[in-house]
Amino acid sequence: MTDPKFIKRKKSNNKRALFLVMILIIAIFLFYNIEDLLEGLFTKK
Repeated sequence: MTDPKFIKRKKSNNKRALFLVMILIIAIFLFYNIEDLLEGLFTKK
């Protein structure tokens, strides 16, 4: 397990990881709120 391949993986791309986490959070938020959002869009007040 002390191959150079595995040692180099310690430095990861933080911006990309943060970007993926943000997308995941937004996707979960939309998944749980999509009904309210659609209802708000299609019902005129």
